[in-house]
Amino acid sequence: MLRCQQTLQPLELTAEGLYSRAADLLYPVRDDLVFMGYPAESNAFMQTVMEEERVHQTSPDLIGDNYAFLDLSSAVVGELIDLLRTRDALRDGMVGVEIGAGSGWVSWLFAEAGCEMWPCELEPNSLATGLVFRHPKIGERHRIVCDAALLPFDDGAFDLVLCKEFAHHIVDKRALFMEANRVLRPGGLLVMLEPVQCLSAWIETLRHPDPHTGHAVGWIRDYLEALRAAGFTTTERGSYHYREGGRFRVTRRLRERSREAIRRRELTLDPLTRGFMNLFGGTLWVLARKTASAARVPRPPLKLVSPSQLRVTKAELALYEPFAELLRERSPARANRARDELDESLRTRAGIVAHERVHPDR
Repeated sequence: MLRCQQTLQPLELTAEGLYSRAADLLYPVRDDLVFMGYPAESNAFMQTVMEEERVHQTSPDLIGDNYAFLDLSSAVVGELIDLLRTRDALRDGMVGVEIGAGSGWVSWLFAEAGCEMWPCELEPNSLATGLVFRHPKIGERHRIVCDAALLPFDDGAFDLVLCKEFAHHIVDKRALFMEANRVLRPGGLLVMLEPVQCLSAWIETLRHPDPHTGHAVGWIRDYLEALRAAGFTTTERGSYHYREGGRFRVTRRLRERSREAIRRRELTLDPLTRGFMNLFGGTLWVLARKTASAARVPRPPLKLVSPSQLRVTKAELALYEPFAELLRERSPARANRARDELDESLRTRAGIVAHERVHPDR
C-alpha cells in the first residue's frame, strides 16, 4: 500500500528506512514516523509553514488552548462517527488515510471505530505528539511525514479519506481533492470538516490580515465546487459551531430548548443555515463519494523532511498524556459499550416492571 512518494513504486524495508529502487531514494524512519517530503521548489514556503505549525501544535504555552479545542472538537468527531454508522458508511475493517492529520487524534477515534488508519502530516513534531495515544489499528510505520497533495500510496488504496480542518491551509483545493480521489477506491468516501469564510471574518482580515502563512479559508461554494471538479459527489453536508459566545447566544438557547430540531437543521445546509454561516462563520462538514476517477499528474522533484527536524522531547510528550485520557473517554468503542450497558439495564428494568405488573403480590 505504501509507495515511493516520487514514483509510486514499491518500497523495501531496510535497517535505515524504506528504500525505493525506482528512485534510488531512502526514506528515513525514526520513532515510528516515515519521513517523506514536499515539492523542492516550495522549500522556503514549506519551512515557514512547518515552523509555524510546530510552534502552534507543540509549544508548552499553547497546550491548554489545544486541550480545550480537543475537548470541543473530539465531541464533534464522535457525533460524526455516529452519523456515519447510522448511514452504514463506517464499518469494521475499512482502511482510511487522514490528510493534514496534526497529531492524528482523528485517526485514533476512527481506529477505535474499527478502521485501519494512516495519519499523514507534513510537520513531524505535530505527528509525533500522537505517539502518546498509540493504537493497534495505526500500525508500525503508518504515521507518514509528507505533503498531503503528494500522497505516497497506490491508486485506490483506501475506503476512506479524512480531511479535518486542513483544506483551508491549501490554496489549490481542487488539486488536494484530486489526490484524495486518486487514493480512494471507486465509491470511496471523503469526510471533510472545514471552517468556512464569512462576511465578518473577511471584513476583519481587511483590517488585520491573517498572520498564518498559507491560510486560504474558502466560502462554502469554494469547497463544494472543488470537490465536484475533483470527481466527488456530495451526499450530505451540514454545519457545526464550536464557539457559543455572544454572537451564538441565540443558537445556544435554541439548542437547549429544542436540541433535536437544531440537529435536524445542522444536518442540512438550508437557506437559513447557509446564510448564517456566510455572515458569521462556522464549520462545514461534507460526506462525498468518489464517482469519477482523477488521473495521476506528474510529480515534481521532492525535498525530504529531515529527521533532525523532529525536536519534541520525551518530557514534552509527557505533557500530552491528558490528551490521551480525553480521547479514551471519547472512544466510540467505549461509548458503544456504555450504550449497550444502558440498553441492557433498561431491558432488565422493563422486565422487572412487567413482572411486577403481572404478579403484583410477589
